Amino acid sequence: MVKPLSYYFFDSNAHPSKNSTWINKKNNNSFHSLYSLITRNNMLGALAVAIEGVDKFDEIEFIEECNKYNFMIPIAGFNPSKKELKKRLSTISKLGYRGIKLHPRFSNFELYKTKDEIITTLNICSELNLVVLFCTYFFDSKNNLIINDPLDYLEEIVTNSSSAKIILMHSGFLDYDLFLNTLVNKKNLLFDFSYTLMHPSLLNNKDDVIILFNKYYDRICLGSDWPEFDYKDIFDRINLLLDQLPREKMINILNGNIKRIFQI
Repeated sequence: MVKPLSYYFFDSNAHPSKNSTWINKKNNNSFHSLYSLITRNNMLGALAVAIEGVDKFDEIEFIEECNKYNFMIPIAGFNPSKKELKKRLSTISKLGYRGIKLHPRFSNFELYKTKDEIITTLNICSELNLVVLFCTYFFDSKNNLIINDPLDYLEEIVTNSSSAKIILMHSGFLDYDLFLNTLVNKKNLLFDFSYTLMHPSLLNNKDDVIILFNKYYDRICLGSDWPEFDYKDIFDRINLLLDQLPREKMINILNGNIKRIFQI
């Protein structure tokens, strides 16, 4: 019997919280809820991703709660505009986190003003073997760009931190094709399709998306952005987009690339 794709899925972007809140609103996104969904769907696991400035994130409370459950890799929220970068990142590493999340909108730091600090953060993370999840949804609440030249900006910071392991979260959103084709030569990058995966335009351009996944199967990972989306809807979308891929390529996208970057 052929196993459902959920059996091979390692979620690259789930958002549990100790207080069961998401974007500071009450939600059923406790660590226990995520664990139940992982086990119920026979998933391989999930990155448990925190965001500094959201849901009263506390790095000690978050990882203590995360460590109560199997199948989760803890990712700390981090604001590079604050002082003592090396000390703070060292603490995060010693607590047992495997990576950090940089989220300029929710953590309230400016990309241009903080560019040098971001590059420093990436290089320190390389020394500490922390993976960096970098949000590339560059729109504010009014759908205006928060940065004028996102690709040039990313190319500069990645070039100046070439040994850092970086996951570009959401892959530039609806510019995913441009982001992949422009930045794929940067070998330290992985391209995450959480949130982007669920946009209706991917179904409208299904054939093109399948071609893209088939071409860059060793550079792409998929996430739910849970609790933003329900896992049933996530799996329905994954089945539509991956069903035609060769098994080896499908496995790479579902878990192999994430497992490789985190060395699990």
